[in-house]
Amino acid sequence: MAPRQVTRDWRDWVGLLARLALGFGLAFAGLLKVGRLEANVAQVELYQLPLPHSVITVIGYAQPFFEIAVGVMLMIGLFTR
Repeated sequence: MAPRQVTRDWRDWVGLLARLALGFGLAFAGLLKVGRLEANVAQVELYQLPLPHSVITVIGYAQPFFEIAVGVMLMIGLFTR
């Protein structure tokens, strides 16, 4: 049964590294956008989503904070199995 445990440990490490990399990437992207919220709103407007302008504005302002929150949750392992 020892080889099976080694395989499980290897998969756990790969999952951890992937989770940390994705979490760091999301959090970093969000941090870059926080300093320029108006530019982020303008960028979201360029997506030409079929939504009212007020909703697009809310999405543009909230997106960086959502990215940071999800990135941190991934890095600390919140809501993982």
